[in-house]
Amino acid sequence: MTPMEPINTNKAMEKEDDGMRAQYDFSNAVRGNHAADYAKGIEVREDGAPRVFMVALDPDVAGVFSNSQSVNEALRLLIQVAKRALDFQNAS
Repeated sequence: MTPMEPINTNKAMEKEDDGMRAQYDFSNAVRGNHAADYAKGIEVREDGAPRVFMVALDPDVAGVFSNSQSVNEALRLLIQVAKRALDFQNAS
């Protein structure tokens, strides 16, 4: 039995087309710098602007939406439908 050769992740990443543009410079980036806040859904703005929370969408859900505005519009519509259904149920 021969030992398994380690996977060269750099070569694997080179083959994968991640859509990154050449002008993006991540040389000073810190991996996971905001990961803890993201995982907790903590407010990410402190400048008095509206509260913004980050959430992770499953790939099948994310594939339906083109941006955060479309997600918010869909959720607002769902909230209206749910409220109307509750109003109808309470009126009966």
